Amino acid sequence: MSETNKKQVIIYYSLTGSVKKVVSEISKLISIDIIELKPQKPYSKISAFTKGIFQNFFGNKPKIKNNIDISVYDRIFLATPVWASSFVPLFNTVLNICDFKGKEIVLISCCGGSNGKTFDNFKKKLKGAKIIGEITFIKPNSKSDLSEAVKYFISSLD
Repeated sequence: MSETNKKQVIIYYSLTGSVKKVVSEISKLISIDIIELKPQKPYSKISAFTKGIFQNFFGNKPKIKNNIDISVYDRIFLATPVWASSFVPLFNTVLNICDFKGKEIVLISCCGGSNGKTFDNFKKKLKGAKIIGEITFIKPNSKSDLSEAVKYFISSLD
């Protein structure tokens, strides 16, 4: 696998562990910093389907505990579960506070079926960034070939 000289970070949120599992597989393959988004008011599985979906629908920007500075990174992976056919509301906050112009972006979603408009919604808010890859992992917690799928995807980026 080729190794890039670019400074890389993955910003992710994982409620059920699916996204975290994908992030773990990526970190085994490449040198990458990892930022796990921490909401000030954590979601439960129930509130994810009530409050989270409501927040998505209205484009709310829930407060996060993290101080996120992406200025030192060339390549940024954004990894999210799919809620209501889009990325989790925490990414509205990240997209609002960070300047992604000129950055290479890799989009990752995890879901039980379809990723809906997750990538389209990211792209609408990532004006001036260069999307270099996108992938959806369906039910990654139950995939026996997840590491191979991640390896193949990562190798396609360089």
